Amino acid sequence: MATANDEVLCVICDSNQNTSKCGECFRHFCSSHLKNHYRELNERLMDIKQDCSIFRQSLNQQRAADNVLLLNQVDEWELNGISKIRETAEQTRATLLKSKSEYIDAIEKECNQLDNKLTKTSSEVPNDTSLYLLEEELKRLKRRLVLLSNLSIQEDPTKFINKIYVDISDAMSSVQAKPTITSEKIKWQAHAAMYEKKYSLAKELFSHALEHVPEYAPYLTGRAQCCCHLNDAEKALKDSSMSIKADPLWPDGYLYKGKALEMLNRKKEAIDCYRRLCQLEPNQEKYKYAFRQCSETSSPSSELGKKDDETAIHSIKCDACVCYPITGIRYMCVICHEYNLCAKCLSSNPNHKRHTGDHPLVSVKQSEQFSQLSSNLLRAEARALLFEVQATSRQSRHQYRRGYPILTLIHILINSTVS
Repeated sequence: MATANDEVLCVICDSNQNTSKCGECFRHFCSSHLKNHYRELNERLMDIKQDCSIFRQSLNQQRAADNVLLLNQVDEWELNGISKIRETAEQTRATLLKSKSEYIDAIEKECNQLDNKLTKTSSEVPNDTSLYLLEEELKRLKRRLVLLSNLSIQEDPTKFINKIYVDISDAMSSVQAKPTITSEKIKWQAHAAMYEKKYSLAKELFSHALEHVPEYAPYLTGRAQCCCHLNDAEKALKDSSMSIKADPLWPDGYLYKGKALEMLNRKKEAIDCYRRLCQLEPNQEKYKYAFRQCSETSSPSSELGKKDDETAIHSIKCDACVCYPITGIRYMCVICHEYNLCAKCLSSNPNHKRHTGDHPLVSVKQSEQFSQLSSNLLRAEARALLFEVQATSRQSRHQYRRGYPILTLIHILINSTVS
């Protein structure tokens, strides 16, 4: 399950002694933390088994639940038509009870299959992929049981005596494709690529996983997350919207749709997404924080400050896309002489002549230019900061050695210039 490799750091303690890569999650651990990793996997297995037992109790409660409210609707409709609709009423009662029973039987059958998988997994060494599949299966069954509450009696208004029927479309629409072991391994490779900030590679891997399991919400949101990192808001919005359509109860779909809408400056729609997200997961602080942040930044005062930044005009061209003049915030390299980027080219920060992606950049929010003295002082301070980080931080040195981008943005608001 794990392969030895002494060239990389442990993801927990940053040690490079005796590290091994987990063959399932593609992360590296030292020998002590690898044991902890396996222990955590076993604990997750026990939690899944306990959660499955609780879910079975909820399933049995639904089977024994009283159908009085629904049946009363049928009886009321029957009294309005008496003889003309009695036959239809009997058929509807039978359909209601039969459909609900068949639906619960189908869930119970899959729950039994899950029990067998848990028993089989208990006799083997658990791994990230198998536990994830078990967790996702249990979550899917829970969502199907929740959607059973949407069962309703509907009338057909096109008839003089409206025909009633059992509406189970919402519950049946929750049946989704299941992830496979192959697709899950591809997903873990994508997560490993994202951990290394290789977002283009991670995006391709999620696309490959979607070829195995089309329209699977977790893979769609994973690709949407990569698109957000790559500043491709339109594709992030498309993938996140597709994930919501595939699974309306999947919270990350609303999270990344909100982020994409924020990037497109559609704050009102983003707030609605975050509000729906908080309704689905009311106990998750990170979702509440995203909602608060979006609400605060959409206030008139924040929009006024943003407008000032966006209207600044710099009489300088972008060295990446050669646009002139740079409008809004420009980003100046403090190592290279006269190297500037516009906001659109910031995310790529391409190598250009002597400039490399690890050079620190300064955000200049006003159109006034630095004097030669202030520019030289700023470059000297930035060089000292970069050398200090490379000399004292082993993790930064490791990332720098492996070619990871170390993009240090020194955000300063220029209230006055040095004459």
